[in-house]
Amino acid sequence: MDSAAPDTFNRIRSIPFVSTCFYFDELDSTNTYAKTVASLSGNKLTVIVAGRQTAGRGQRSNSFFSHVNGGLFATFICPVPDIAQHFVYNRALSLAIVTSLQNRFPKAPLYIKWPNDIYWSTKKICGILLESLPVYKNHIALGFGINVNIPIALFPCELLAIATSVLQETNSEIDIMELLYDILILFDNYAKQPVQTVHALYKKKLYRLGASIEINDAKGLFTGVLEDGKLCLETKTGITYHVSGTMRFVKYLLQNLPCRTKFTTQRVSFSIRIYINPVII
Repeated sequence: MDSAAPDTFNRIRSIPFVSTCFYFDELDSTNTYAKTVASLSGNKLTVIVAGRQTAGRGQRSNSFFSHVNGGLFATFICPVPDIAQHFVYNRALSLAIVTSLQNRFPKAPLYIKWPNDIYWSTKKICGILLESLPVYKNHIALGFGINVNIPIALFPCELLAIATSVLQETNSEIDIMELLYDILILFDNYAKQPVQTVHALYKKKLYRLGASIEINDAKGLFTGVLEDGKLCLETKTGITYHVSGTMRFVKYLLQNLPCRTKFTTQRVSFSIRIYINPVII
């Protein structure tokens, strides 16, 4: 561990449900390091933070932009009673990140893109990666990276149209370690609240709910996420459920193809759902 850890870490280490907190100026990946930790507390979090990552990873082993300073790159090693219930912690972390940013910027258009991304308006600002730990069967690694104080000039060209940072959106810098502290407190709170309560908040923050999407070679309308994390897709033949996959938004062209129409009895409002061949956007 680097010797010059930020003073704020003393406050983080004092959190009752945190066992220890490691800080590194640079790591290959906080999730990768999590798999090497020699011992873990049975019922407390272990927190790993890096100033930058040289080999940050996202979903499906994709590289993750994190080799510059100014981001919050961290992993919580979390004890879980049943690893099959991992979505409880995915949901809690997603809401903790959104809420911590929303508390600082109340008007920020922050959303959760199923299953593991946080968006500021239409651009990604955070990615989350959950992984099992082979040595510790009752723990999971909750890794995340938030683009906090990163100037847009440091973004790779291929990310300029699809990613952003807090600095870019607000023209202001925030204390990264204070943000981490808030996320920890909120994460613990959301993980312990009744599922129905937390999931109701989660659904309100879903990105582009009701949009036309394609996932796992299936096409239809994104109608929601169940409490266990399954995505609900309304297709021409009925509802299908997806536990994983990449959600791609599509634009439907107006053609004379079968459609499903729903009318309401309130005033004269109605909605039309049209299923046709999509064009990916």
